[in-house]
Amino acid sequence: MSEIASLPSSMDIEHIRPLRNVAARPPWPGLPTHMTTLDDGDPHYVLPELGYALDALEPYCSAEALRIHHDHQHATYVSGANRALDRLTMARSSHDWSAINQLESDLAFNVSGHVLHSLFWTTIGPPKHERPIGDVARAIDAGFGNFESFREQFTQCGLALQGSGWVALAWEPLGGCLVIEQIHDHQSTISQGAELLMVCDLWEHAYFLEYRQSRLDWLDAFWHIVNWAAVDERLVRSNFYITRAGQPFVWPDYVRDSLR
Repeated sequence: MSEIASLPSSMDIEHIRPLRNVAARPPWPGLPTHMTTLDDGDPHYVLPELGYALDALEPYCSAEALRIHHDHQHATYVSGANRALDRLTMARSSHDWSAINQLESDLAFNVSGHVLHSLFWTTIGPPKHERPIGDVARAIDAGFGNFESFREQFTQCGLALQGSGWVALAWEPLGGCLVIEQIHDHQSTISQGAELLMVCDLWEHAYFLEYRQSRLDWLDAFWHIVNWAAVDERLVRSNFYITRAGQPFVWPDYVRDSLR
């Protein structure tokens, strides 16, 4: 029996095809691993370069605001992640697991902060395109009706987010569609398995220097600096991206396994 024939009948997959069959890639194409190995053999995270000049986002984000955000706030998460890794190494050596819950929490919080900031620096860039391009433009139109509707929902999700966190656009592989997600702090209220394509940092440290408490002003400015070419590339090169025009369908391994 073919893989397609064995699918649950409730799934409408007759015309679904993958854009291309790709080998395994890092979570976000074009995003370096950001890990290094110390002399003792332990892996550690490193702060990535921005990839553009500090003043490249002006007037929407000043050089000073970008420098503080990258060199201090992001660096804090890198240091916190490495500190948690070191303490976990010590716990394994001493067999002392009394602080394991706190260590796992610290690792998750700081690594998630590092990952999201690393993606954020490639979500934004010197202004080039005011609107989505390529496949991501077509996917936005298909999922939200048009760019204006998508932008309104994304912005409102950001404004409604309680406390600190992020708003994100993600590709949800089982539904084969784009979704907008709220991420509280760095970790919660996300669809498991969804692949993040673009994120906007809504912690106050991202915008307070220029916009004070006005999250709306920051979100309005954000749309002028989205690197739509990078967002489109992440979608096109996603391990899970499927489209209605392409090559013979191949289910990702984790989907095939779930259907057996």
